[in-house]
Amino acid sequence: MCREIKLPFWVADSSVTKTPYWPTKGRHFFKECFIQGSVDFIYGNGRSLFEDCILNVVAQKSQSVNAIITAHGRTSLKENTGFSFVNCKITGTGNAWLGRAWHPFATVVFINANMSGLVSKKGWNDFGNRSSEKTVFFGEYGCYGEGASHSERVKYSKQLTLDKATPFMNTSYIEGETWLPIHT
Repeated sequence: MCREIKLPFWVADSSVTKTPYWPTKGRHFFKECFIQGSVDFIYGNGRSLFEDCILNVVAQKSQSVNAIITAHGRTSLKENTGFSFVNCKITGTGNAWLGRAWHPFATVVFINANMSGLVSKKGWNDFGNRSSEKTVFFGEYGCYGEGASHSERVKYSKQLTLDKATPFMNTSYIEGETWLPIHT
C-alpha cells in the first residue's frame, strides 16, 4: 500500500528538455520555482499547486507547435488530482500548448498567468483522442499577456468564472493547511 507523498518546493530550479517534474502521486506545492523544458516538462497524476513560478519553454522558433508544458495523467473522475498554476509566468522560445490530454480526465488550470506570445492560440491539445475533449478539464482565469487571448482557444477549454476558479487558487487546493510547514 502506497502512502501519500507530500512535497513542498520553494525556489527550486530545473532545467531539462523533457519531463523534469513528475508529480505522479500525492500533493505537491511549488513556489517561486524556475521550471524549464520543451515537451511534457510537467507531467504526472498528482494534485499540485504551482504558485509564482516561471515556466520557461526551450524549443526552436516555429510556426507549428513544438512544445507542451503539461501532460496530466488523471484516468477517472474518482481521482482527486490536477495541476493548478497561479500567478505564474510563461516565457521562452518556440510555440507551445499549455497542456495535452495525456489521459482522459486530465485537469489543468492557469489562473492569473502572464502568458507570452509563445502560447499557441489554440492553447490546448486532445493528443489525437477526440473523445477526451468531453472529459478533460482545461481552464483559464484572469490570464494576461500576448498568449492569453482565448478567442481562438479549442472549444473544450474553459474560461472560468471567479467562482469556478476559486477552488484552484491557493494552498487549500492541495489541503496545504494540513501539511505545509509554512502555510501561505
